[in-house]
Amino acid sequence: MLADAASDGLPPGVVYVALRPETLTVCAASDAAAVLRGTVLDSSYFGAGSQMRVRLQNGTEIQVQVAEPSPAGSEIGLIPETSMLHVLAD
Repeated sequence: MLADAASDGLPPGVVYVALRPETLTVCAASDAAAVLRGTVLDSSYFGAGSQMRVRLQNGTEIQVQVAEPSPAGSEIGLIPETSMLHVLAD
């Protein structure tokens, strides 16, 4: 993920971002608000909801916690809750 980290005291460039599966909102891949886009690989029951495994466009696999999973093979968009992002210095 590319981020403007200069405002956080980090040098401009590529940074690593940590986020939790429950802080992502699923939307249509075509949604302009989607910060990330990917393909649902599979899903599994996880407590009160489900956890989807998603391969992002750059090949990174992430987990997304949802109430209702999208079918495997679906192209989805993801909107992170920005207040919950943790920018990590290299």
